[in-house]
Amino acid sequence: MAVPVSARANCPVVVVGEPEQAGQRHPHLVVGVDGSESSRAAVEFAVEEAALHGAALHAVWVWRRPVVSFGDEAAGLDERRRILSETVAGWGGRYPDVK
Repeated sequence: MAVPVSARANCPVVVVGEPEQAGQRHPHLVVGVDGSESSRAAVEFAVEEAALHGAALHAVWVWRRPVVSFGDEAAGLDERRRILSETVAGWGGRYPDVK
């Protein structure tokens, strides 16, 4: 159920695992970043939750795949990497235990 909902959502989505998953030794959280203000808020929430639960945090770039590609795809990838880096920058200083 989580994949169809999160794939079609027009807002931030939080997927919470089953109770038996909550006790795993090395929990992992994943947050999607697209450069929007709502994704910045999602990163803030995810970092705070990772700190609270001692979880590793993985930030990934998300986007709507275009039907037709125009332009330099390598330049587009560099731009997405830059936005991802800028979005997560600074959180390590505030939450040094979050990896």
